[in-house]
Amino acid sequence: MDRRYEFLDGLRGVAAIVVMLMHFLSPLGWEAGIVPHAHLAVDFFFCLSGFVLTHAYGGMLASGRPMLRRFYLGRAIRLYPMLVLGLAIGTASLLTKLILGGSERQEVMNLLYAMLTNLLLLPSPFLLGAQADAWPINVPQWSLLFESIALLALPWLLRLGDRLLMVVVVATGAAIVAHGVAGPGVMDGGIGALLAAGMIRVAYPFSLGILLHRLRARRPRRQSASGARCAGLAGLLVVVLSLPVPQPFIWFYEVGAVLVLLPGLLLLAASVAPTVRLRPLAIWLGAISYPLYMLHYPVVRMVMGSLRRLDAPAWQYGLAIGVAMAGCLWLAWIALRRIDEPVRRWLTRRCAGEAATLAKVNA
Repeated sequence: MDRRYEFLDGLRGVAAIVVMLMHFLSPLGWEAGIVPHAHLAVDFFFCLSGFVLTHAYGGMLASGRPMLRRFYLGRAIRLYPMLVLGLAIGTASLLTKLILGGSERQEVMNLLYAMLTNLLLLPSPFLLGAQADAWPINVPQWSLLFESIALLALPWLLRLGDRLLMVVVVATGAAIVAHGVAGPGVMDGGIGALLAAGMIRVAYPFSLGILLHRLRARRPRRQSASGARCAGLAGLLVVVLSLPVPQPFIWFYEVGAVLVLLPGLLLLAASVAPTVRLRPLAIWLGAISYPLYMLHYPVVRMVMGSLRRLDAPAWQYGLAIGVAMAGCLWLAWIALRRIDEPVRRWLTRRCAGEAATLAKVNA
């Protein structure tokens, strides 16, 4: 069995960059013409998580409850350093804006309340409304709530036989179709609709990721190193997330992408390994993917807000977005090396008697 899916890690980084681009373009309304389906990167993340977590920890989680406790503690250590840093940067920038703008005390208090609930991965009950209101400080954090729910369900899903797991996949796939037919506005219908939509969006790709890993594990093949295939599959992922589709067919295309295209791409990518030259890039993209996902949004808000106040022309927006995206990549790398990795090592050492298991979980 392959020790690690390094190319899949690299694809996670590619998808995170597409999400970052979407958030930079959204304030200008440009995302619909450049990366109209970038939000589907989250569905790809969920499917990838189901596949990779099954590969890495399926055997360990089958060992019993003591291992479950260690696994969940390890995942918390993996998620929280960057989550806290993203909330800290976002809170500082929004508080500065509110205070300098002479906002009322209640607005400041609502923001602090939201910070506390978002720290627990929960939507803010004080700012009822759509996704941006539920997670006002760092909007991409919404997906972590559903990722965490999937992690809680992972041991139960792993214990299901193939037939029962297939039933789960088919049932949740039907829910994806119903969600797509209902229209693209489901995610903007308030916290209740957001929670329902999030559960639908995580249930299918995560459970399918587990099933795909089982199927591949039963017919093991060594990963073949190929630079051309790596480049082609990475490019295909970008194409799936950016392909222009006529408005009447968007729901059909996006449902098909979630049900078939993205999982199929993942399964193809699982059989590919990066070449010696591409391996450092794939490892780097995988390493920065989570810090980039958690830290880019406050930067987007600060940069785009400044450009709007300056009433900059379009070409300056394009130049600023390019520079800011490069800055976000640098920030993610620095945060990974100087904060994320050292903090996780320290927290792991603090968990006396569990160092070996937690070291594996944090890999």
